[in-house]
Amino acid sequence: MNRILVGFLSVTVLSTGLCGVTLAADADAGYQAVVTAWKAKEYSRALDLAEKFVVVNPEYKYVSGALYVGGNAGLRSRSYERAEALYRELIRRFPGYKMTDEARNELVTVLSRARKLVACLAQCDDNLEAMPDAKLAHRFSYMKGETLFRLWRFEEAKTALEAFVADYPESSLVKRARYWLGRIDPDWTVDENGIVAGYAGKYVGDVRFKAALDAVPETVNEAYAGIRKRLGLDLRGKLDLCLRFEDAGRRGGNRAETATFARGGKPVMEILFRTEYIVLSEADFRSRLQHEMKHAGFRQIMGQAYLALPKWVKEGLAIYGADQIGKRSAAILGNAVFSGEDPQEIIRPIDGPDFSLDDYLGSALAFEWLESRKRGNVKRFAGRLIAGEAPREIFGDLAGLPALQALAAAREFADLRVRKLLGSGYREYAAIRDANFAAARKGGAARNAWLSGGGEQAYTAWLEKHPGHLLEPNARYRLGKALVYAGRYADARGWLELVVEEDFDRSSISDDAAYWVAESYDRQGREREARAAFGALLRDYSFAANVTKKVDETFKQAGPVTGSE
Repeated sequence: MNRILVGFLSVTVLSTGLCGVTLAADADAGYQAVVTAWKAKEYSRALDLAEKFVVVNPEYKYVSGALYVGGNAGLRSRSYERAEALYRELIRRFPGYKMTDEARNELVTVLSRARKLVACLAQCDDNLEAMPDAKLAHRFSYMKGETLFRLWRFEEAKTALEAFVADYPESSLVKRARYWLGRIDPDWTVDENGIVAGYAGKYVGDVRFKAALDAVPETVNEAYAGIRKRLGLDLRGKLDLCLRFEDAGRRGGNRAETATFARGGKPVMEILFRTEYIVLSEADFRSRLQHEMKHAGFRQIMGQAYLALPKWVKEGLAIYGADQIGKRSAAILGNAVFSGEDPQEIIRPIDGPDFSLDDYLGSALAFEWLESRKRGNVKRFAGRLIAGEAPREIFGDLAGLPALQALAAAREFADLRVRKLLGSGYREYAAIRDANFAAARKGGAARNAWLSGGGEQAYTAWLEKHPGHLLEPNARYRLGKALVYAGRYADARGWLELVVEEDFDRSSISDDAAYWVAESYDRQGREREARAAFGALLRDYSFAANVTKKVDETFKQAGPVTGSE
């Protein structure tokens, strides 16, 4: 919780008698309701109450407080336009109020996150003029440079960031400023295939990594062809692109991501790949490259307009364009089940304000629905999007429905698709898994009795009945793990190794399976095999939650695969 705001609220509440005293005045009660909702972290409700309160009580003695609390609630609930309005009203009406400087600071954050970059730049200048000696002046100076880079005004960004580093060498933001400066004319050597030279990570000499790099020209050509076929966009000759590789290590992060750097004052698209995911599946690398090339291509052609698009458009088109719906469906739904969530409730409003990794699926299925309305609709959508039309209006027009009705229909379609994908297999699997968990909660003896008394047969019968089901990796994993606990190590590895070897592209639990393969050897007392398995785990799944400090300190990371393994 914001300590400045807590202190302010405490003083205000005490001074108005709201602490423990029921006030009759409607204005006082209304203000108290705003404060109470904020303190309870009910930010959406606090925002609603604050907006209504300042309209009904424009001259209330603490309307300035309501404006600030409402703006902060809007920031925290990601309702950026509403937060901006409240902050601006506070700054306009109460420039001397004790929370106005903080409102100015948070308004910069709001504008930056909302990608109102020109307005953000202007606000930084305004803040520096209004409070040049404030302790946050260094942040406004830094934000000018970052914002200029994000506007692709690279030379101005370089000047601003260098000035910031010179003026505020002790600022905590200097490291961030150097990051942006490093993306302006970086000293990179790029080969004829667009690969940035200099990778010196753990996969140097690894035959899997080398095979993926050798296949880059073919993979890029496949991506060009796939994007043209599915989205109608011919990127050849239009995309200034380079590919860079780094190890995820313990940090983890996305398998791949697209970013911009500057070369000669012009934007160049960079796709950064985390190497662990490449060596684990070259097929996944191929599909990820096509996915990210779609992002890079649209970003290059549309410029800033693409970056301002809602995520459901950017990610939905990327998954559809890379023909990833099948595997992404399996991975997202399987992960939801693995995490104990109800996958039947995963589809949310397509253009909702919050966007999580789970929402990638609904967004992609929305474009599948749009294509089902009329063949070629997605290509038409992409073309009109590039021409500058608004995405919701395009979506509705191509669907032949009002935009909101079209998005609602797409959500219903996605929800039905998910339920069809899950089918009866989900309910049957969940019942077996829940019985497994219930027995495990009673202890090892009860778990093993359940397994030998029909649990193992239930899992294997399910797997025979539902081959290829999206929960096949989950069932294999749960059975394998139960067998490890039962001491049947060879049988356990039979199932767990299937997850590792076959299910990486459609599941997010291969790392968990690899851990239990290694653990099975360790429990069995097969020291050499345990060292090898844990070594491979530390190398290829270094980002996994199961790679604990104990594992890291006990075992040594394996070297690259050289072909002799």
